[in-house]
Amino acid sequence: MATMSSTTQIDPLDDLSETEDQITSSKYCLSEEDYVALIEGAVRERRFEVISNGKARHAVFIITKMFSIADRTVEIYSGKLAATVSHNDDVVAVYGAEDLLKAVCHFLKQEGTSLSILVENAHEFNPDDHPIVQKVNHLKKANKLHGKVSIRAAAQEQRPPNHFMVVDRVAYREENDHSNARALANFCDPIKSSRLSKSFQDAFSKGREVYCVCA
Repeated sequence: MATMSSTTQIDPLDDLSETEDQITSSKYCLSEEDYVALIEGAVRERRFEVISNGKARHAVFIITKMFSIADRTVEIYSGKLAATVSHNDDVVAVYGAEDLLKAVCHFLKQEGTSLSILVENAHEFNPDDHPIVQKVNHLKKANKLHGKVSIRAAAQEQRPPNHFMVVDRVAYREENDHSNARALANFCDPIKSSRLSKSFQDAFSKGREVYCVCA
């Protein structure tokens, strides 16, 4: 069990809003080590736990964990599926992070899996140069791809208000501030996850296909 610290916040590199301070685990003060332990415990126990995420590198950690628990479906609505982002004068690998890409490949090597991605700003997304697409193409050529990957550009009239990720309609990560990756995540909330998944499917069905490959 993670221990509490009185000197640092749950997401120790970022200030939390008053609202987030009142949400489940976000009301506690945790060290960096305990923040990671909290996420690991939520993943391991698949328990209901609302976890605040206020930094890009923590977003990468959570997204990677989301892929690691996925059995069948992963749905992502993103601005441009950024391979890297600049944060506090640092460049952080996001969808180009090595561990995340390994988790994506492990997921897609499983029979019958599906990765669906909806991109809001399609003009900023080039599938030919994207690390995920490159990894998927490599799996396909090596006959190791056993799932389906579909990427679409969001229609102007059908865009959900927030960017989010949903896994198996059970776990989610939802951003409430796109500018700094501030988000809330829960590894066991089928009610909200199903609601987000429906929103995704409604928008995805009206999107324009930019990339699709299957086993």
